[in-house]
Amino acid sequence: MELNPNFNFEADGIGKSVYQEAKKLKENFSPKYPDHSEILDKLLNQIQLLDFSVFIYPEIRELEQLRNEKNRVGLDGELEPNLSFTEKQNSRLEELDKKKFKVTQKQQKVVIVQELQKIALHNNWGLCQNHGSVYIYNGCYWKRLDKSELETFLGKAARKMGVNAIDAKECIFKAQLVAQFFSDAVLPKPLLANGRVIINFQNGTPHYWTFSKIIIGTGILFR
Repeated sequence: MELNPNFNFEADGIGKSVYQEAKKLKENFSPKYPDHSEILDKLLNQIQLLDFSVFIYPEIRELEQLRNEKNRVGLDGELEPNLSFTEKQNSRLEELDKKKFKVTQKQQKVVIVQELQKIALHNNWGLCQNHGSVYIYNGCYWKRLDKSELETFLGKAARKMGVNAIDAKECIFKAQLVAQFFSDAVLPKPLLANGRVIINFQNGTPHYWTFSKIIIGTGILFR
């Protein structure tokens, strides 16, 4: 005897309830990834004002600490010498006081790209370049980004981090930011075996060979 059941889960009583519950569970447990167009805005929203001088010269914090320790607030609310402040501490304070902690545009550009990469990695969003193209990762898959979009984005990021408004909009500064990005944010080239081809899909990057096939993870491996 041959059985050919024809279930209509959306119409049947109990079947309909099971179908709806399964559909609801699938929606609840399916990972939700932001659209690539949203990633740049989300990155900008998480950028905070940077003190470039402290970021580039950690000694500034040491200098501030020594200054605070040399003179302390007394019981009367007035500053008074700290008698426990040592000669060694005083020598170090004088040494740091003589230093000039000047921040250059070159240093700013390096810091801006580094900070953007940190924010992106913290949120599982990739932002990098490979073979002269820029890619952005939304936590699920990579997508190519137009270079002009990157230039505009980097200018806005620089402004939010504290770069002068004119500098952040100036075309040469933005172009140099892009050049710094291409220097720092490099996506390593994967090591490929002979005859392998990589195709980037939404749910993974399958690797194709000739011969037998094996399905693994989110990709499909053909051999």
